Amino acid sequence: MNNIFTLGKNFLIKNYFKLNHPLKVQTPPQGVEKIGTDYGFAIAPHNHIGAHSIIYSVGAGLDLHFDIEIVRKYQCKVYIFDPTPGSIQHFEQLKAHVEKGEEFYSAEKSPYQATPQILEKITFIPQALWKEDTSIRFYQPEEEHFISHSITRARSKENYIEVDARKLSTCMRELGHEHIDFFKLDIEGAEYEVVDNILEENLDIRTIYLEYHFEQERSTYQNLLRIKHSLQKLESHGYRVIYKDRFRYFSLVKGNA
Repeated sequence: MNNIFTLGKNFLIKNYFKLNHPLKVQTPPQGVEKIGTDYGFAIAPHNHIGAHSIIYSVGAGLDLHFDIEIVRKYQCKVYIFDPTPGSIQHFEQLKAHVEKGEEFYSAEKSPYQATPQILEKITFIPQALWKEDTSIRFYQPEEEHFISHSITRARSKENYIEVDARKLSTCMRELGHEHIDFFKLDIEGAEYEVVDNILEENLDIRTIYLEYHFEQERSTYQNLLRIKHSLQKLESHGYRVIYKDRFRYFSLVKGNA
């Protein structure tokens, strides 16, 4: 009964929020495209990505369909950032299977359409993205079948690993990039601080696709308001929303990108 009551309450809050805090979505004339599968994907404006585009994909988990598909389709280079042990192992297993000509599957049991030529264009960097350059605690999930760690979600103060974390500007400098054409961000609650740091440093990112996460200690309304404030910061720096789903998944482009 309590679960039913909570679901009903959250439904009412979300609808109240939609009515009283409307969000303008400005779909570009050329439309948008989904790159990846129904589970592992990102939304980009049509005709935005090409062979020379610079793609950063932060937070791999156990699904690399977006990363493989965007290379397969556009022949561009992708830089994946994720220090999660399970994600690192998953990428290494993918490479080993592809080298042998064998199929390999994502966590959702969907086979990757990968080749050695595609994997040559993907660079996996075992670092976390954060608002400063530091060594930081990366907290493990409580659920045994989950692998996604988090900098901000300390479900248990004891279960964590120490990982190397970098600001996005540091990553770009070390890789020799002055801009990013497409930036995919899924970092389990740390996105708010990272977005703030990106805007503070005025980094040249043309398109952002990100997932906002809810924090358990905040109410549904507080979480939604937090997302709205983050989006307002992005809009004040010249970004416009071109896609949204469930008020958690957003694609934004900067200026006329």
